[in-house]
Amino acid sequence: MAISGLVITLSEQESERVSALNAMEQEPWLSLGVAQGHRLPVVVDSEDRHQFQACWDALLAMEGVVHVDLVTVDYE
Repeated sequence: MAISGLVITLSEQESERVSALNAMEQEPWLSLGVAQGHRLPVVVDSEDRHQFQACWDALLAMEGVVHVDLVTVDYE
């Protein structure tokens, strides 16, 4: 199992930011932190690297997500 810390850069357009936040709140593998401007820290809980890649791809595909930075990964 991998626990990953990411920082997501959100769109400057409010409607796109709201869309991204609403979509992220629906994902059981994602825990949201407190946004600092257009940057949002999150934690991804995945079973393996393949599931993590699927989560990463899902985040990048969300309307309102501009960029995703990987900060840390911890394997249990």
